[in-house]
Amino acid sequence: QVECASSFGFQGGKAHALREVGFNAIQLATYDATHGPSWARGAAAAGLAAVVTHPMDVVKTRTAMGEDQTNPLAMTRDLWLHEGPGVFRLGLAQRV
Repeated sequence: QVECASSFGFQGGKAHALREVGFNAIQLATYDATHGPSWARGAAAAGLAAVVTHPMDVVKTRTAMGEDQTNPLAMTRDLWLHEGPGVFRLGLAQRV
């Protein structure tokens, strides 16, 4: 499928790439900016990055599950309009 090839090989590839870039940028910046034992810095950095990028994780998961939209921005808009802003908190506790 042409659509899959342009999505890095699977449905949700674009959203996955966007989430990973954001997650890694936040995690590295937070880790470098904090002080203390490395395990505590790592936990704080990963936790913050997970919370901030979780809405994009919801979009990635919905796209990978075969929702109609493959464009991450259009999917975000549709989720907000049809399911409300609370949809972006679904699964957050399990991720963090």
